[in-house]
Order: sequence, then structure tokens, then C-alpha cells
Amino acid sequence: MQKYNSITESRSSLQEKIIVGVGDMMISSTQNAVIVTYALGSCIGLSAYDPLLRLGGLIHIMLPEATDGLSSQKNPYMFAETGLPIFFDELLKLGSKKFRLEIKIAGGASLFNENKMFNIGERNYNYIRNYLSVNGYRLTSEAVGGTCSRTMATDINTGKVTIKIPGIGEVEL
Repeated sequence: MQKYNSITESRSSLQEKIIVGVGDMMISSTQNAVIVTYALGSCIGLSAYDPLLRLGGLIHIMLPEATDGLSSQKNPYMFAETGLPIFFDELLKLGSKKFRLEIKIAGGASLFNENKMFNIGERNYNYIRNYLSVNGYRLTSEAVGGTCSRTMATDINTGKVTIKIPGIGEVEL
């Protein structure tokens, strides 16, 4: 599992798409890279970008917490509880500062759950908001809730974060 691209990678004229799967994360400083994650239904995508370093990352969180320790050991990025600390630690190790990070989230929808029995999207959202607040991170923008899936992309060169929503199109967060 690749966590981040080398800071010393050369810039090319073509845009490089880095895909983040469900329960995964990527961090990059490659200026021609765009980090993308798909299928943000009840899952939440969290983008963090440092405009000074032009360093950014994206994590695709499936659930707020693991019900057993084995799942989070096998795939820590799947859970907000274990993935967020690792994600932010990696950004800070690469020189980013909390106060500079532009943090944006998308997802947290209620799909196939009309009676709101499990509220996974809402639980993910509440856990992440609480984590950011308790740990001194500032959320700058969000597109959460509703009943539609989203695609989220972070452009490392500009810091621009976009989401694609079926029937609406692409919008900037």
C-alpha cells in the first residue's frame, strides 16, 4: 500500500490521476497530480491541503470505528478512529502545519436506508467533525448528507477540491 509520492518527483506536462480506493489514503506533493476517490455514499472523503508546501492528501473513510481490533489493524484507513491519526501524522511528518491545512469533506449520505436504521453517513460525519475539533484542525468546507453518491478530487497544484454529484455535475468545495 503506497502512502505518498516522493516530494522529489519531477513535474510532467500531463496530469497524473492518483486513485484512492475505499478504506485507503494517499498523500502527494507531485504538482501535476490529482487525487481522486469514487463512491462516497455513506463513506466520507477527507481532503487536506497545505498551500505553502503544495502538499495534499485524501482519505476514504468507510466507518467511524472498528468493532474489532483486527479490522483496524488490517486496514486502518477504513475507520476514522484509526485512519485519521495516521493520515494527519503523515502530513505533519512531511512538514505541513495544522494551522495551514485546508480540510474539506464530502459524502456521508444516507443511501438505501430510508428508515435511517444505521445512520452510517451521519455517524461518520459526527465522528470526523468531533475528531477535527478535539485535535485543533479547521474544517474549511463540506458537502455531506443527502441521498447521492459523490466523487471527490484534490488538485495538488492548486489545492482546488471538486466533487461530482450525479444529476448536478461538478462543483468546487
